[in-house]
Amino acid sequence: MSELTLTILDPKAIAQLKVVLSEVVLSLPEKQRSCEMQASLAAQLLKLAAQGEKDPIRLKERALQSLRI
Repeated sequence: MSELTLTILDPKAIAQLKVVLSEVVLSLPEKQRSCEMQASLAAQLLKLAAQGEKDPIRLKERALQSLRI
């Protein structure tokens, strides 16, 4: 069974993640901008933020890398 880890992000960090998510989604081809894709990217960004990543450029790069298998 996996452990549940709680991370609290401040309003500034959440606002930054919203901007990064919007920019990442807009960088995708229109056909890939589904609700499921946006949810997946949001989850990835939250995971990265919980791991301590704060740099918007690295957040974008790593979120996009998570799409490439």
